[in-house]
Amino acid sequence: MKQPAIVNVPGEPSAHTLRFLFNMGHTLLIVLLGTWALFFYYLRDPYDKTFLAAVFQIFGGRAFGVGFGFKQGLSPMFMFFQVAMVDFILMLYVYPVFVRGYQHLTRVPVIGNYLSNIHKAALSHKARMAPYGAAGLIAFVIFPFWSTGCVVGSVVGYLIGLPTWLSLSSVTLGNLAAIGAWIMFYDRLTEWNETAAYVFLLILIALALAGFIFSWVRKKITSKTQSEAVEEKDATSAPAATQQSSDSDELPEQ
Repeated sequence: MKQPAIVNVPGEPSAHTLRFLFNMGHTLLIVLLGTWALFFYYLRDPYDKTFLAAVFQIFGGRAFGVGFGFKQGLSPMFMFFQVAMVDFILMLYVYPVFVRGYQHLTRVPVIGNYLSNIHKAALSHKARMAPYGAAGLIAFVIFPFWSTGCVVGSVVGYLIGLPTWLSLSSVTLGNLAAIGAWIMFYDRLTEWNETAAYVFLLILIALALAGFIFSWVRKKITSKTQSEAVEEKDATSAPAATQQSSDSDELPEQ
């Protein structure tokens, strides 16, 4: 797999800052696992399915996590806590990796593909987000489409040169607002009409799937276009090289 070059940005965070973020990720993970254990021991159903809700969120985004959690009967407050924690833990692990160890870890089979996809998504948003700084980053994370979550948002903040704490604070604020909006609208729809809530859930899932498919198709088209451009360049340079070789053969001997 070809390794994309990492972008050097101003204001690199110190090793101490990155170590602190990584340790904070460990701490939040312990808190989340402890919360799962307590809820499972004392409440059982439906809190025995919290891990599945987290898996849905990791692979499908906030829409999948919130929708699955509500479908299983998890409370809005618990879902707000869980979705926020999962996103923050991912962000606190991924951000230091991109700043220090990205190019090495892209060679790891599963993790490498995940990091490469995040890097490509962040690079595709970099030019559009750079003029707006922290305010644009908050709006970017709130926006409910594929690759606009806090993990990609934190990498975008790094690539456009925002200071670490400003970048992560903006991403955190935007992410909390987005999670609150998902939960509030779904919960209100449930109170008004349960059928409408399920329709809303299907719309969320459809949006997430559409975003994933669009991202995958765009990547395929870009890869195909680049391959065709390389082939065309090789095809046009080959006759020129042949002609040059022919001309040199025809030169009279001095």
